[in-house]
Amino acid sequence: VPGVYTDYRELIASDDVDAVSIAVPTDLHHPVTLTALAAGKAVLCEKPLARTITEARELARTVEACGVAAMVDHEWRFLPARARMQKLIAEGYLGTVSLVQMTFLHALPVDGRRAAIDADTGGVLVNLGAHHIDALRWWFGEIAEVVGTVADDAFAVSLRFASGAMGSITLSVSAAHGPGEEVRAFGDGGMLALAPDGTLWGSTHAANNVPAPIAIPARLLGSGIAEVDARSLLLPAHSLLPPFLRLARLWVDAVPTGISPSPNFADGLRTQEVLDAIACSDSQRKWITLAGPRPPVSSP
Repeated sequence: VPGVYTDYRELIASDDVDAVSIAVPTDLHHPVTLTALAAGKAVLCEKPLARTITEARELARTVEACGVAAMVDHEWRFLPARARMQKLIAEGYLGTVSLVQMTFLHALPVDGRRAAIDADTGGVLVNLGAHHIDALRWWFGEIAEVVGTVADDAFAVSLRFASGAMGSITLSVSAAHGPGEEVRAFGDGGMLALAPDGTLWGSTHAANNVPAPIAIPARLLGSGIAEVDARSLLLPAHSLLPPFLRLARLWVDAVPTGISPSPNFADGLRTQEVLDAIACSDSQRKWITLAGPRPPVSSP
């Protein structure tokens, strides 16, 4: 390690630093990211982008003004089955989507649960909900309305997409013996299901077939970096390391261009808007509408 710092501001100010990966707790995303952007550094910010809609809007506006490559670490997009599912949806596999069901029922280890429900970092809705909202937006488009209930360790949401499709999310980090994560999507052309073991299943009405496993192309497997994949055969690796490296490679390649590939800060802001609406729905006990014309990110 060529340099060790006790103050992030000194690290960011270094002339040797062109880009910054921000993996601090959520409550520090806003100040650390603003400092990096003010210094003209490219940024990869851990999800969620911020704790609040106000913080997210300021970060998105600042990126627009700075013109640097800035992304949000939604590495779940790069998990092979999820990437394949997105491609199939875009190609019309489901036809017109009518219903989406997403569940995450799992008992996290004590440390993981404590981090997920930490109110100072946004609680379970912000810390875990960000991944799920980003996935739904990526697969099915913008969310128009939500109604939800939020607890310390769980939340349940019903939603309606701008397309008219309905959806739901049920999440608990204290569900002992829960099945894990499952996603089911239905349309007038077929269905797709993401199983807890990470496999993708599907069936089409045209073929009149029962759900069957869907093959994942080799190009979506691993990190996309041959030398890293070779080394990983010798070392224990986290399941999210390869998708993170795919996202990081996309960001690194974008740094010289100043262009921000998706998932970028605009995506992070849209996701934050949905999370904020869910929290408002919980407190007001009613549906909250996000539909209609939206101001540009640069608006106050």
